[in-house]
Amino acid sequence: LRSADFFDVDVHPQVRFTSTRITGLGNGRVHVRGELEVAGTPVPVAFDASVRVIDGELELEATTTVDQRRIGMSQGPLRSVRPTAKLHVQTRLVRERPE
Repeated sequence: LRSADFFDVDVHPQVRFTSTRITGLGNGRVHVRGELEVAGTPVPVAFDASVRVIDGELELEATTTVDQRRIGMSQGPLRSVRPTAKLHVQTRLVRERPE
């Protein structure tokens, strides 16, 4: 997966997501729109996420699908790339504490 056939991590060591719009849906849910950059290729994505506060920190969790063909992954050496991949993310936003 690290090779140039897939993520090409020597050239693009990070996968990045940048949100462009977040809309509250109520009941601890938000709708997120943004751009996922994988292997140097940006792909627009949109998904719903759950939001909750844990120990004073904000936690977001979401599951969506990404069409891997849109980031240039049409076939691997063993024809192992499927058209869509499930992407599950859980992250916690923490407030930076002054030193």
